[in-house]
Amino acid sequence: MKITIDTRVQIKLLSLGCTEPQIAPLEPTTIEVCNIKLYRSPDERAFLNAYIGRWAQVQLPTGMFETGLGNHHPISPHRCDYCGREHTRKECVEEFDKDLYTARHLQAAMWALATRIVQFNGPVKLWCHCSPLACHGDPIARRLAKHLTHLELA
Repeated sequence: MKITIDTRVQIKLLSLGCTEPQIAPLEPTTIEVCNIKLYRSPDERAFLNAYIGRWAQVQLPTGMFETGLGNHHPISPHRCDYCGREHTRKECVEEFDKDLYTARHLQAAMWALATRIVQFNGPVKLWCHCSPLACHGDPIARRLAKHLTHLELA
């Protein structure tokens, strides 16, 4: 999945010690969900590379950072420790999408990622193990796209 966001609208940045918002115009950017097996460090320097797979399952390559946005709903035959059920791939993505709006740790991780995207001001790649199949990265990318154009950083 690849989403282009027109972030040329101005974003309010409230920095510490400032009472008035500072306006930061951003360039249009893209958010793309990619399979981590395809990561090539030298080729990816132009992107903000964010790992969205399960927490520290792998040694992250140079130039990639952990987001804390791993999906804690595994695909069947594994029973989900989070909700106690077995899930299909589609159910895993749907459950994670719901969690993005209710789980505080995921909301905090999304806020941190959105902040880094604004600071980076360039194209973003979200790296996971399941892309191009249905992936929890898809709702992450959609939610980031929806909220980045009117993000207020405190």
